[in-house]
Amino acid sequence: MVIKDNRTYASVRYLAEAYGYKVTWDQATNTVVLNSETE
Repeated sequence: MVIKDNRTYASVRYLAEAYGYKVTWDQATNTVVLNSETE
C-alpha cells in the first residue's frame, strides 16, 4: 500500500484476494478479471 496526498492506494489483487476473489489478467484485452470463488 502507498499513502500519497492523504489517500491510501492498494493493489486490486491484494484487495480482491482478501475478499475471496480469484484475480486473472486477460492479455488480449489488457484487463483484470475478478471472479468470486463461488462461481
